[in-house]
Amino acid sequence: MNHTLRSAPLLALAMLALEGCDTAPRLLGDGPVALEGVDMQFRAEARFAGDIDGDGYDDVLVTHHPNDPQHVEVLMGRPGVDVLTADALASGEGGLVVHGRWAVADAWCEGSAARDRVEAAPLGDVDGDGLADFAVLEQLVGETEARITVVFGTAARGELDLETVGAGVGGYRIDLLHSPPHEEFGVTTHWTMTPLGDVSGDGHDDLLVRPVLGPNSGGLIVLGKADGAPIEASVIDGIDPAHGLRFDNELLGDVRGLGDFDGDGHDDLALASWTGDVLVFRGGPMADLAFPGEDAWLTIERPDIEFFSVPVPVFALERAGDVDGDGLSDLLLGLPTEEEPIIYVVHGTSEGGMLTHAGLQAGEGGFAVHGLEMDFAGGGGDIDGDGLDDLLLTMPNGTWSDDDPGGVIVTLGRVGTEATSLAALSSGEGGFRVAQEPELRAFGQQVDGGGDFNGDGLDDLIIIARTGDAEQSLECDDGLTEGRVLIRFAPQALP
Repeated sequence: MNHTLRSAPLLALAMLALEGCDTAPRLLGDGPVALEGVDMQFRAEARFAGDIDGDGYDDVLVTHHPNDPQHVEVLMGRPGVDVLTADALASGEGGLVVHGRWAVADAWCEGSAARDRVEAAPLGDVDGDGLADFAVLEQLVGETEARITVVFGTAARGELDLETVGAGVGGYRIDLLHSPPHEEFGVTTHWTMTPLGDVSGDGHDDLLVRPVLGPNSGGLIVLGKADGAPIEASVIDGIDPAHGLRFDNELLGDVRGLGDFDGDGHDDLALASWTGDVLVFRGGPMADLAFPGEDAWLTIERPDIEFFSVPVPVFALERAGDVDGDGLSDLLLGLPTEEEPIIYVVHGTSEGGMLTHAGLQAGEGGFAVHGLEMDFAGGGGDIDGDGLDDLLLTMPNGTWSDDDPGGVIVTLGRVGTEATSLAALSSGEGGFRVAQEPELRAFGQQVDGGGDFNGDGLDDLIIIARTGDAEQSLECDDGLTEGRVLIRFAPQALP
């Protein structure tokens, strides 16, 4: 459940979990597992990726863009407390360093709008072998083809070469066409990936790929598979039962895989339309999938707010997990109102149709969180071990100055539809605010939850913050600050 808010300068990473809940903020864990030597500029991400190596511990996929070749690393979960470096990972200690075709990441600093792009994402179980898989997307300057390499779960340590994997050894590649840079603006087609879960119900998790910048060439749902044969995305036209689905990308906002929202055994999809409504589509075989047309199974009505005659879209759309413990996945969305932004948790349901904004406000089908000035909301997994999934809220990180500490709020899962507020959560009523070291700023620049790194049965929490001098960290030539991955755990469940 990765939740990246925006590009940022140098970042540090912390992973925390809940020990107890009272009015005081909590920073928990007896000691960190640390990944040292992480230089991060403009963008850094860390996501729980599931159990890649099959040892019973959830692993973490890390991407950061230093003034070197861009880094993709896998930090393997384990108990205990230790400190690692990227060099240690490359030598086989505690994880993997992934190597691809990309070049240096500092072209932006040199005044060029075009630079190699690298994106990594956890995929779930694409090949159906019980191990978690991940993918790396590469877009190289000057090439007309982007590439996604799907990496099957592996117990390997040390260095991993994407060229070898893409050739069918431990994975496969997906080739994507994209446009050359625009002559005036230097903009090319930028692709992005979204893991969907098993939408088609064939036992293999699927992947959504679509352009988010540049010419509109349509999006794809690419079905998971177990063999290493490459996929040429250009041959997928309309419904392709063997490979997936190509769809028109116009007016397509954020898309998220929800898990099984309606209880029919298929993972479902949510789409934030640029018209402002949120549409939920039922999963199923590609031939029966209504996505992304107008025939949605459930429509969540937008508030009647416009900006320069344009409907204001949702500002958050995420899978929430099972917040109320009824066995159905829930949906988290952020809606603007004339008074304040509001977070709604929409409970999974077997009934489709229309859910009005007035109904949401009245507590129909979920609950609201009021009083927020926030950047992000998303699922956090079961942090406190009560069987209900919890939520993560982050406070504003709009600047990187010394007086912008940010903040992270945990909302504990619960049954019922009674609204809550930021003030109540911060005071320990149904949640808590995560404490942070005073030297960290933009705390919560990116967050993720839902993975158990140390195998104690409680889900842990990833939080990215920034360290180092605020002004120096914006310099491209010599302002790099060393970041760090910290992992802390809860020693026991809440009573």
